[in-house]
Amino acid sequence: MIENPMRIENDRLIIRSLEKQDLKGLEALRCDHRVYCYEPTFLTELQGPPEEALETIQHMDLYEDRQCILGVYEKTAPSVLV
Repeated sequence: MIENPMRIENDRLIIRSLEKQDLKGLEALRCDHRVYCYEPTFLTELQGPPEEALETIQHMDLYEDRQCILGVYEKTAPSVLV
């Protein structure tokens, strides 16, 4: 589990740390040619299962790695990665 989950929200959107329930959406993004060029290189280079990508993402440190990956969700469907 994430030690320090990030969460930002307003009246329409939620931006938060990825969780196990997001695996299906994460895999769909990894395989979508329309977003491929915007993905961090490590995400497209991972040949393993989506669980491996999620674990890498969850162990990123914003200050040390100088990056983080968060999921964007609409409040009307807070469990669906947009």
